[in-house]
Amino acid sequence: MRRQILRVLLTCALGSFSLLFGFASARANDPALITDRSRDTAYTNDFLRIFYLPQDVIPQYLGGPSALRVFATASRFFLPPMSLSATAQYPGLVNDNSKSLVVLRCKPSDPSQVEPILASWPQVFAAIAEDFGDSGFTCPPPSSPTAENEVYCMVKDFVDTAQPAAATSLEHAISLGAALFDPGAPELAAMLKKYYGIYPAFSGLGFSVKGSGDGHSLTAQEALRQSITPEYLLKNVQLGVAGCHCVIVDPYAGRSWAPLAPNWIWIRGDRACVKAHRLHSLGN
Repeated sequence: MRRQILRVLLTCALGSFSLLFGFASARANDPALITDRSRDTAYTNDFLRIFYLPQDVIPQYLGGPSALRVFATASRFFLPPMSLSATAQYPGLVNDNSKSLVVLRCKPSDPSQVEPILASWPQVFAAIAEDFGDSGFTCPPPSSPTAENEVYCMVKDFVDTAQPAAATSLEHAISLGAALFDPGAPELAAMLKKYYGIYPAFSGLGFSVKGSGDGHSLTAQEALRQSITPEYLLKNVQLGVAGCHCVIVDPYAGRSWAPLAPNWIWIRGDRACVKAHRLHSLGN
């Protein structure tokens, strides 16, 4: 009798554990939770960065020599994998079949080394103020200022104030961001591009604008509808410092339709970029 009671209790306990485990697993895959956590550095420390380089160029840093910070997205948004051509659309890239594909999956052991920030206008303004705060710039700028000095003075005193209407708060930040793309002062936009890889398609909402890589004009409705995947800015450090595994894939027939699998990048890649003949979905 005692054995039967113990057996029943054990069965109930195992059943309860299975239900709880199943519930936790299902909740971890909830789209709302994934989106929420993928926009929060307290939960996100797994980044995917995709770019294209001429063949035989081997990157050692997250970005080019002039970049202070570079864009990346949350790896979780690309599990399970999609084709390269589909994946490239979401971060606002143009899939370039004439160049080598470089894919980084980065899990920094010390996030302070890369200082990930959600790529929103308030965060960008703060990053510029930090990055150029020791440059000796004067504000207001002199009569013939450098673009760096001018942009620094424009953003350094930005205050993100709470407003009853969300549209008013957004307008306060976006209007300053728009001023940095003034057609009458193209040097300001050139400065953003040089140091941060920020192009006119950047919305500053913390989401990449899907399909915007070719630079075509967008309506507000289109930009908002196509803001789908989160985007971060990371400091431009060496791949090893950022905890990146890197894979380079040269052009080959069918590469556009092959899967870009973050788990395969992590398994196949290394901190010194590894050349692979083809993309694979192994590990997803």
